[in-house]
Amino acid sequence: ILNGLALLQKRGLDRVLIPTDYLEVVKAVQDSQSVSLNSALVKRILQLLQSIGYWRFRHVPREENRVADSLAKMETDKENDVQVF
Repeated sequence: ILNGLALLQKRGLDRVLIPTDYLEVVKAVQDSQSVSLNSALVKRILQLLQSIGYWRFRHVPREENRVADSLAKMETDKENDVQVF
């Protein structure tokens, strides 16, 4: 999530829908607090979200979200363009 948000910010996007199967992060970000997650990570995600503008998380179970699962497994390369599915 963090790396994807950094890429979106760099591209200047101001409205994003973020499908993810990581429910704990979604809850931590939406509640702005986390007991079980790295709070520095949640704070950085919140900073990036604030700079993007309009955003929304959508929890999608892993078995229903092959795109997010594939993206999570891909290695990022700063030279590559964003792939839209």
